[in-house]
Amino acid sequence: MYILPFVQIRPSDQASVGRKALSLAELQQAKFRVPEGYVVTSDAFTAFLAANQLVSAIEAELDKLNILDLHSV
Repeated sequence: MYILPFVQIRPSDQASVGRKALSLAELQQAKFRVPEGYVVTSDAFTAFLAANQLVSAIEAELDKLNILDLHSV
C-alpha cells in the first residue's frame, strides 16, 4: 500500500511510515484529538524511483561524492 490513513497504521508499519506518523496514529487511535490524516509510505517513493528508472542514476551520482569533502557534498 502506498497510502495509509492514520486509523490503519500499526506499529509494524513504522519502517514504511516513519516514527512521526506512527506516533500521530497511536495518539489518534488512543482517542486524543488528532486531525484525520494519512501517510504516503516509503514504498511509494521506492516504486516511483523504479518506475522512472532513477535508481541507477542516483547511485551513479552518489558514487561521485567524496564524503570527506563537505563542500562537494
